[in-house]
Amino acid sequence: MKLFPSLVPCLLLAVAAFGVSAAAAQEANPNANQDASQDQDARAHFRRAIEQFNEENFDAALAEFQRAYAIDPANAILYNIARVYAGQGNAVEAARNYERYLRDGGPDLLPERRAEVEAALETQRSRIGHIEVVVSVDGATIAIDGADVATSPLYEPLAVSAGTVDIEVRAPNHTDVRRRVTVAGGSVERVVIEMQEAVQPGILRIESEVPGVVIEIDGRHVGETPLNASISLPIGDHRVVARRVGYRPFEQDFHTSQNSRAEIVLEMRPDPFAAAEDLGVLVLGLPDADYEARIDGQAMNQAGLRTLPAGRHRLELEVDDRLPFRGTVNVEGGAETEFTPPLEWTAAARQERLDSAASRESIGIGMTVGGVVVGLLGVSIAAWNESQIGETDAALREAQDEIDMACYMAAGTRDCLAANAAGEAIQADIERQQVIRGVSWALGITGIVSLAVGLVLWLEAPDEDDIDEAARARVDVVPLEGGMMVASTIRL
Repeated sequence: MKLFPSLVPCLLLAVAAFGVSAAAAQEANPNANQDASQDQDARAHFRRAIEQFNEENFDAALAEFQRAYAIDPANAILYNIARVYAGQGNAVEAARNYERYLRDGGPDLLPERRAEVEAALETQRSRIGHIEVVVSVDGATIAIDGADVATSPLYEPLAVSAGTVDIEVRAPNHTDVRRRVTVAGGSVERVVIEMQEAVQPGILRIESEVPGVVIEIDGRHVGETPLNASISLPIGDHRVVARRVGYRPFEQDFHTSQNSRAEIVLEMRPDPFAAAEDLGVLVLGLPDADYEARIDGQAMNQAGLRTLPAGRHRLELEVDDRLPFRGTVNVEGGAETEFTPPLEWTAAARQERLDSAASRESIGIGMTVGGVVVGLLGVSIAAWNESQIGETDAALREAQDEIDMACYMAAGTRDCLAANAAGEAIQADIERQQVIRGVSWALGITGIVSLAVGLVLWLEAPDEDDIDEAARARVDVVPLEGGMMVASTIRL
């Protein structure tokens, strides 16, 4: 049945109400732009509400009408809200809004309009019944059709729309009670609720150092370790059984009482009679550093851990200058499983190595540049000195010819002594040039060596990726007593 035709005159009333409200606001305050904007917003919500109501989308229409009323509380909107509630079958809210419409409208309502609304109000009142809810516990929350409406004890019946009503009663430490009641219009139904104290089950928590252990309680599978949540169990005797290939079964009886909390720690021991295919060897790759390793909570170098049951194991590592590692490793049955943990430097250790690498690179660059400079200097001096040596050798030959000529017939004469003095001076120049030659060669060799060392330091300085990789780097695998194999590498 369509209900929307009667909304048309009310739409006109609401629009008129909006107009009067806006006009009054403008007269009181000509610059009231904000009020005008709110009026337009209310009109928009009102028009959308009419559209939704005509399409019988009552929930959407109710939301739009209520929003319009919140912006501009025109009395005509209350009538429309009442009509929407009536369309939803909610006689209680429909009657409440009709009553408010009549009360707020007062003498401003036309007689024929008041008569119409009073007739609609009586129709809705005839569709309202009442429920008298008597609860054995005070302070209980009473919900009608999913909405909390009251708290026990009730001093008057609850008004509800005629029809089938779902009642829910909740109280702390008591079991929730749900009832479905059919209520006729104008009638009063009495519902007595006896609340029962809730029996809290026992709580069991199971801990295990070994992952992948299958847990059964009273023959029922409950999961595998690690169990992240506790298990609720009824009061009474129970039996837990834990199994995993390669381990002896673990069994334990226990009892739960009301509100009890128990914890069972599984003691999984390797099975000495396990088949070879159910066992494996862990090959653990570690850097060359001091370490402590535990697998399934036990130190790796303890006797009896030469081999491990196949499957997942919990590995804990403490390695110098590295962050602790906590993870799992899957050991393959009947084979060796090689695993290199993804270790990472501590922040301090990483920064120390970054600083060292940066210093090494800076030294390498400095030595490379210095080597080039020194080498070029040595080569330049050598080239210049060699040219000087050539000139000196030529002068020495000429001086020797003069000595031979001046001293051949008259040794000790003035010309002979002068020639000898000139020859000795040239010889001193030759000796000095030989020293310079040695120095230039030394500079050249020093430059070449500095260049070579600097290039090595510069180009071989580790970058961030190299440093991070070095945290877990490994080389030759070396078997150690206790069943674990550890690899070593050069520490950066």
